[in-house]
Amino acid sequence: MLGSKDEAAGNQSCQAVVASDGGLRLQLWLPDGWGSASQYLVLTGMRFAHGQEAILQALTASWIVTGTTSLGNSSGSGRDPR
Repeated sequence: MLGSKDEAAGNQSCQAVVASDGGLRLQLWLPDGWGSASQYLVLTGMRFAHGQEAILQALTASWIVTGTTSLGNSSGSGRDPR
């Protein structure tokens, strides 16, 4: 899937988030007419036999911290943490 820095989480069609167990949660956008009540297909517990560590490193490194809030929380841009 082709990504873009201007899109939420870097890609409009497919978004990956690291789960607490180290697996991936993939959210895939479905085009109109696929007969689904939702516009997204969500796959949880995804693990790849090859390249899992590289994917995890890339997702973790995608955060760009630009500062902290008055409460001390990080603020910035990067992938959507959902």
